[in-house]
Amino acid sequence: MLTNNFVLINIPAKIQLFLKQTQKTQFLIKTILLVSIASLFSWGSYNLWISWPQTQLPQSQVAKALAAYMTTKNNYLPNQLLIQAQTGTSLEAIKQNHQLDAVYLIKQADGYNTYLGVVQPPAKLKPKLETLLQDPAIILAQPIYEYQTFQSTGSYIPTDPLFSTQWQLDTPAPGINLPQAWSRFGSHQNLPDCNNGNCGGSSEVRIAIIDTGVNTTVSDLVGANWAPQTDWRSYYWANQASVCTSNGHSVESDWPITGVICVANGSQTDQNGHGTSVASILAMQHNTLGGAGIVPKVQILPIELKDCQRNSQGQCTNGYSALNTFTVEKAIDYAISKGVKIINLSLGSDSPDPYLNQAIDRFNQSGGILVAAAGNGGANGNPKYYPAYSENTIAVGAINRDGTRASYSTFHDRIDLVAPVDGFTSAENMLVQDHEGNFVRRVGTSFAAPQVVGVLALMVSINPEITFFDIKYNFLPNGKMTVDLGPIGKDNETGYGRLDALKAVQSAIEVNNVTCFSDVWFNHPFNETICALKRDQIVRGYPDKTYKPDNSVTRGEMSAFIKRATNLPTNTTCAAFPDVLNGAPFFEEITTLRCQGIVQGYPQNNGTFLYRPNNFVTREEMSKFIKLAFNIPTNTACGDFPDVPPGAPFYEEITSLKCANIIRGYPEPNGSRTYRPRNNVSRGEMSVFIDKARKYPNV
Repeated sequence: MLTNNFVLINIPAKIQLFLKQTQKTQFLIKTILLVSIASLFSWGSYNLWISWPQTQLPQSQVAKALAAYMTTKNNYLPNQLLIQAQTGTSLEAIKQNHQLDAVYLIKQADGYNTYLGVVQPPAKLKPKLETLLQDPAIILAQPIYEYQTFQSTGSYIPTDPLFSTQWQLDTPAPGINLPQAWSRFGSHQNLPDCNNGNCGGSSEVRIAIIDTGVNTTVSDLVGANWAPQTDWRSYYWANQASVCTSNGHSVESDWPITGVICVANGSQTDQNGHGTSVASILAMQHNTLGGAGIVPKVQILPIELKDCQRNSQGQCTNGYSALNTFTVEKAIDYAISKGVKIINLSLGSDSPDPYLNQAIDRFNQSGGILVAAAGNGGANGNPKYYPAYSENTIAVGAINRDGTRASYSTFHDRIDLVAPVDGFTSAENMLVQDHEGNFVRRVGTSFAAPQVVGVLALMVSINPEITFFDIKYNFLPNGKMTVDLGPIGKDNETGYGRLDALKAVQSAIEVNNVTCFSDVWFNHPFNETICALKRDQIVRGYPDKTYKPDNSVTRGEMSAFIKRATNLPTNTTCAAFPDVLNGAPFFEEITTLRCQGIVQGYPQNNGTFLYRPNNFVTREEMSKFIKLAFNIPTNTACGDFPDVPPGAPFYEEITSLKCANIIRGYPEPNGSRTYRPRNNVSRGEMSVFIDKARKYPNV
């Protein structure tokens, strides 16, 4: 931050403006810098290089003043520092050079790494901060501040008589902070109140519970927002097809082992009780009867995988179970076909399952999020259960009331987060309603996973574009939905920490960039623009839920983008291009643009014009498309691109777009920018050009 020849310091906008407008002595600047440190973080700041000989303003003096201000108030974590450094600066170098007790890499982005530095004892934090501020390799160093809100807010408490025993969901740690999350959800959605579970998510969000079935008629699940009964599905094994057909059910033709798998649509049973218990955590109604579910308003699709009757050794005694690779894969694909956003999978196998992983990948590509229970083998050899150990799921473990890992909860390097299940006594364990209608207490990671599913449903109710990729690689690693437990950062026992519903809901409200296509992640350089165009239905992507931002744009695609972005009414009254006749892809879009005079096509010897819809669009052609479609005025006053001089093809169009700030060109080593007019335009670049053009003149 502070170098031998320059001082890099955050100067408030007001002071920066003053410095730009006056030529004062270095003594005056020094006075401003030292006196104004107390206001550095109050006005909004900008980076500014100020020429400063070290003899005039010693680095140590500035660093000491900054560190003193940063630690003036007791509003920060006592032994942790956030540190950013260039990617070439190693973790070990920071630790050794500044004699820190520990350093953890927590983020890599934009050419720098962000670290968490640990300082013991806390009294050393300020001196360490001073040395870090003087290190030229360090971009940023600061304490981790605690924040408070500036309004008085309450918490919605359900009137259900057993909610007071559902400490797992409540606000005091180690509960998941749900009452405040409900209230925050309600205020954001402008709901009049949260009574009767009104703040329990959106009915537009659909969850699938793939489990042993759900008894939807037990008291506290009556009135839940079940998917239409015609969508319910049940898979069960039979020794021959006639058993299925005699029950009015169909036969799954590609069942790979002895007997058949029957498919019952519109049916649900739960002979085991597990599935109903899982569902109750999500769907118990806020009705003064028993407990309270996390998302009583969200739609739930039950998909039953009927288990077999088992002996004391766990072996099937009446054929085969429908809990297996095949049926789980079928259930996931069925969920995709029914528009499911989140799947709860509180089951697993201790063998890797590539076949099932393919289905999970398909679900993720569709925009879904699959949550898997970690398994209950932590005290029995700690086997890795799949699919929780697969990287394409959100893996959830269980913790005790004191915040430690439940002894049975499987632990490993792919645990993403944990949720509270076990109390100090059996009477404090997770409250559920079973398939017989009894309110009982259960333990197991099966009952941690639906807590995460419920909170995800609240998040998706706020921002439907949130995907698995956002949760896995943005929200969780950046602490946007958890409270860290155990060792600092992610660990094998609790992952990124305990689920915090309020943080999650607030993060869903505040997030800017999400993964709106499976290949346009939240950190993609064109993410914000592409997602904005998707929201406005200007771009739609491909059937596999990808956008393919690096693909070149065809002339047919270009016509569709422009017609949607300009809201042109369909017009096919003028002659169609011979190579784009009625019924051809993009016929309406291309013909409409021709009728508007935006496209002309390529002249042929016989006097006709061809459009050549499958040709790729070059950057020079794109400039003409956009200038005409968006009525960008001709303007060549802002200077030329070196590779598009006056007289060059499309000179007026390209230079006009440059003057309108719609295009900038490519930076070159000599400081100039070139346009490269003959290059093809990618779909990602096109999204930026279209977005800027539609905003003109407010680019």
